Order: sequence, then structure tokens, then C-alpha cells
Amino acid sequence: TGVWDAVKDRIVFAEHARQVLDYAARGEVDAGLAYSTDAMLGRRDVKVVIKKAPRGSHREIKYPIGVVKGVNNREAADAFIAAVFSKEGRDILRKYGFRIFER
Repeated sequence: TGVWDAVKDRIVFAEHARQVLDYAARGEVDAGLAYSTDAMLGRRDVKVVIKKAPRGSHREIKYPIGVVKGVNNREAADAFIAAVFSKEGRDILRKYGFRIFER
């Protein structure tokens, strides 16, 4: 019982988080659930309410970065990763709600 039982037959699944925001913007759903990092992307047509899930209610969400073995352009891949970990890159990620872990 509880909230899940009340809504389980009305759930609409999206292919990705931004599609959730699109559904909400078009009024196709009453509410959507997406990562705060996606919700913070400047959508003015959706009221964004950011609530944190209770600690321990889910596994930590991680976005790993790395170079694929056998990559065609190793220098470009390394340069991209260096840009992400640069001060400017980390500042941009923090601006959009990401936490940065040193490599």
C-alpha cells in the first residue's frame, strides 16, 4: 500500500530524463521524476521542484569517464578528459549540480 499503489497504474515511462521534462512541458503528465542535473538545464516551461531522495533509498549515481580501448584518436580523447577535469570543466559541472571526484 502507500503512494506506489495509488499511482502504479498511471505511470508513464520515458526513454530518458529529458523526455520526462518534455512530457511535463506539453502537459501530458501531471508530474515527472528526473535527475536534478537534467531538470536544472534552464527549462522555463516546466516548474522544477528539486527534492533529494532519502539517504540509502538508492545506489549512488555515477557518471564515469574514460578512454575506450582501441580508440581511433587517443589524443582527442585525452584532451576531452583533461578539459572535463580542468578548473573550468569542474566549475561547469558543479554549476549544473554534479559533484566532482578526483581521478
